Amino acid sequence: MAILLGLTPFLMLEGLVRISGWRQPHTRTLPQVAFVSIEPLFQPDTANENCQTVPHRLVYFPRQSFPIKKPLGTKRAFFLGGSTVHGRPYGPETSMSTWLEIALQVSEPDADWQIINCGGVSYASYRLLVVLEEILHYEPDLILLYTGHNEFLEERTYGHLKPIREAQGPLALLLTRSHGLCFLMNQFHEAPAIQSAPLILPTEVDAVLDYQKGLEYYQRNDSWREAICTDFQQNVAKMIQLCEDQSVPLVLFNPGRDLRNTPPFKSEPTTGLTDSQLAEVEQLVNQSATSPEMRLASLLQALQRDPDSADLHFLLATYADVERDWELAKIHFREACDRDLCPLRILSRMQQDLLDLADEHQVPLLDVEQLFAEQSVGGIAGENWFLDHVHPTIEGHQLIALETWKLLQQEKLVTVPVDPEAAELEIQGRFQEQIRSLDPIYFTKGLQRLANLQSWAAGRGEKLKIPPESTSSDTKTSD
Repeated sequence: MAILLGLTPFLMLEGLVRISGWRQPHTRTLPQVAFVSIEPLFQPDTANENCQTVPHRLVYFPRQSFPIKKPLGTKRAFFLGGSTVHGRPYGPETSMSTWLEIALQVSEPDADWQIINCGGVSYASYRLLVVLEEILHYEPDLILLYTGHNEFLEERTYGHLKPIREAQGPLALLLTRSHGLCFLMNQFHEAPAIQSAPLILPTEVDAVLDYQKGLEYYQRNDSWREAICTDFQQNVAKMIQLCEDQSVPLVLFNPGRDLRNTPPFKSEPTTGLTDSQLAEVEQLVNQSATSPEMRLASLLQALQRDPDSADLHFLLATYADVERDWELAKIHFREACDRDLCPLRILSRMQQDLLDLADEHQVPLLDVEQLFAEQSVGGIAGENWFLDHVHPTIEGHQLIALETWKLLQQEKLVTVPVDPEAAELEIQGRFQEQIRSLDPIYFTKGLQRLANLQSWAAGRGEKLKIPPESTSSDTKTSD
């Protein structure tokens, strides 16, 4: 009784802070990334005439080649990004870079357009920044940047911002989840901006999901997530600045994502819910399944009690979608994506950062999220444009390329055709010729890669699980 009496003020504070809806402010961080070593993406061939992809990097990048000395009349663009730019699960032959090159060759036949695909599988912005620094030496006329989906793939703990799973002991875990303690600490001092020590990452990508039970790594930690989002914003800003310094035009893309048909990869109940509260949420969910007339009300009540459950948001969004309440569905499909504990899709906050950066620096941007939404029922993109959670269909790649071609005309970066409609018809014909030129096995292999990718995204990686004492990213060896 004496112990309970002594704890009463703290329990009352905890209850008041939780009821009020107060949330801990994000720690402001200034993250840095370094690599064990930096290797070039391209190297001269034996005749010293062309640059070609370094052989051992073909695991991540498509095979590309271009003259070291740019010929007169040649226009050279580099398309940077992850596996979407690469063309996965198929290949570069049906990627947006190939379709854009075809469009430019049709509309500007007097110019020899070279679109060089620099799509690195699982490559995030901090790795693309290194690639950009290299390719700016190769006389680019244009840089295209499509990035944002891969920021959470590698183990990046930012020193003090380790996932909650690494808290030692039940008392430490309890303290990290105490809203009252966080509230008191915040009243006495504001968290300063922290310049963390550089993260030493392997030379090549070492994705967490490549390992068995890799999904277990992802836990709820708002500060860790905020640090990665901040890092992404800063990396894109650096790439914009690099292009500005070299007077090289840059086009940004706001990546699209499958909201309608991709459920969260990992979801957990809101932190701090008791067993009785969890049972109440489960009862409401069961009630929504058995009583259609009570479905919406039951799910809304369940979300009031468990607002951080990505699965609950997706369940409500799916129901609203069926009922054609598309505004409600949009809200909760986005929430389901943004609250996914394993963020394999770009977060809405990161998308807004891209839009803000484009506006601030007056950089042209193609909003693929909006483009696909406008072409989808209810304004919600799903399997009509995506093969999985982020990779567009071949038709999706073609649409992105066509809209990029039109954007380049608007920005006066390419010549506007005398007859734009006739040019677009010819481009569509060339697209069909490209498809017919591909062997059927090309598409079979693409579907096989898609199945492997879906297994990987579900956390069924093939590498052995890393021992706990070896999980620090600066101790891993390069792939």
